[in-house]
Amino acid sequence: MRDIFKYVSNNDKKINGLFWKIHLSPLLEDFEYVLSVVDNLSVDMGLDYKFVERIEDQLFLSGISSPTTQTGKLITIYPTSEIQTAEIMSRLHGLLTNFDGIEVLSDRPYQDSKIIWYRYGTHLATANSDKEDERKNYFVLPDNVEDIFADDLQFNTGTYIQKKYNFSEILEESSGGNIYIASQSNQKFVVKEARKNVRYSLNVSKLSKRYEEFENAKKDHRGLVAEPVEIVEEPYSVFFVYRLIEGEALGVVSSSENFMMMTDFRQRDLRMKALAQKFITVIEGLMEEGFEEIDIQPNNFVISEDEEIVYIDTEVSDYLTNGESFTTEYFWLDKFSEDSLLIQNFRRTGMMFLFFLGDTNFFLYETRDFDQAFRLGLMRSLDYKFPLNFLNTAFYLLTSPSPNFEKVRDLLDSSTQGDNRIKQEISKMVGKQTDEIGLNGLSGQILLNEDVGEAIEIIQKRVFATEDGKKHISMVDEAKIISPYLSSGLAGVAYVFVNDTRLRESIDVSIFNDLLVPFSKSGDFSNGLLGIVYSNVLLYDALHDSKFIKAATDQMMNLFGLVSIIENKIGVFDFRHGVNTEDYEVLLEIYELLNKRRRTDDV
Repeated sequence: MRDIFKYVSNNDKKINGLFWKIHLSPLLEDFEYVLSVVDNLSVDMGLDYKFVERIEDQLFLSGISSPTTQTGKLITIYPTSEIQTAEIMSRLHGLLTNFDGIEVLSDRPYQDSKIIWYRYGTHLATANSDKEDERKNYFVLPDNVEDIFADDLQFNTGTYIQKKYNFSEILEESSGGNIYIASQSNQKFVVKEARKNVRYSLNVSKLSKRYEEFENAKKDHRGLVAEPVEIVEEPYSVFFVYRLIEGEALGVVSSSENFMMMTDFRQRDLRMKALAQKFITVIEGLMEEGFEEIDIQPNNFVISEDEEIVYIDTEVSDYLTNGESFTTEYFWLDKFSEDSLLIQNFRRTGMMFLFFLGDTNFFLYETRDFDQAFRLGLMRSLDYKFPLNFLNTAFYLLTSPSPNFEKVRDLLDSSTQGDNRIKQEISKMVGKQTDEIGLNGLSGQILLNEDVGEAIEIIQKRVFATEDGKKHISMVDEAKIISPYLSSGLAGVAYVFVNDTRLRESIDVSIFNDLLVPFSKSGDFSNGLLGIVYSNVLLYDALHDSKFIKAATDQMMNLFGLVSIIENKIGVFDFRHGVNTEDYEVLLEIYELLNKRRRTDDV
């Protein structure tokens, strides 16, 4: 930690290495007065001291983000003898009897003071002092040093909380107070400590947040949160006791089960869907129970042994003085502050869903770019063979102006099946309207059963070979212009090849190698990459050649770069018409057809 202290010297005598030192931990509102008392006594007694000069640094050392061994140490006095140490503490005690302060964990309190603390530690650093000075979260002395200032009454009774509960584990250490596992009569509890006067934010104490959390827990009548048991107050801390939920945090479950790497896709999808549905039910229930702000992040929820999801950390921030709501890193965007508290809970839930899709929430948090994050989610879904309903649900939660739980459940339950939308779009293309080879021309003529022989003959005549011996097919007569699209070109021929045996018997399948192109200037279905992907899936079904499904997978991955979110609607870039939301509906069907083949045949 950088040097944030101002040093005041009133004595030429210095101690190299370790000796007694005194810390004062006043409240910020009392700091200037306490400092003046220290200054007057130090001048009178010829003592050196240091203090935290800047208010922002005082706030830091009084808050939950400070190192636990440093919290509260706003003023340090350096006596040079045991007599001086005893005298200065006695005089300070007389002048600051009724002053409150922060517990200094590494120190021992002087008598009954809540502001005066002492320990045996480094004055001027030497080569060995850092090794000898054990900075612990509890008072410790070197083997050859005796505490001559201790009051025996301080150590005769112990604390009430330690007598009532058997503490077995520290779950979390914090300057604001630790979280423990404790037991009593074969029952287990979580004990959350709040150290008095440690600040949560500028105008909010950690203690007030723990009280708020306890009161929040009492609102619940459905078993959605950990059950509050009792509050135990001690001199320097207040302890909040809850019944322990036996289970694992959602973040741990995500890591241990590793959804991204599971190869039993059906079992994985069912597991994720079940967790998502239960999670939505918990969030909805919490909101119905009066929880306005829910701190939605993986480690604030536990999956119990009976597979129920429980909210275990209901502590949320008050609005700060600048009007901003509480934020949680990686599960919050500044944009969400424009929404109501209710809508913010939906937004946080959306970030949680992205977390389960390969930590995509981290990318969105860093970039603030919904388009890019959605594309990344599409790519990860395809890469790990996920259905898209999880991703679509996440972005509905993140972008809908008025999300609701009924729609969320519909999206989670929906799994695009069949090809109804595909058939609708193909029916719009089919017709003998041009002399091209696609569905809008000769291939459409075959489907309509009009002059089939003539159409097949023309298609055959348009096949040509290049110098390397590879065969291609021209979209129009003699021009040798190769088009891969459904409406005008080769993808349309492939569609008819798969669906009409008359063409299948009349054409060299090597021409379809021209459908293995990785990119297209447009992403749309009729004259873009989406139609090519579809044709390659069909060719894989018909020819059982893995090169087509591999090409379709690469093309779909590239196609995601042409997907955008416009006015909360998802569309595919169409070179002629801009972003087309109808093509995204087609994409969903083609994605599921592709995903089904890849999962079934492991390609």
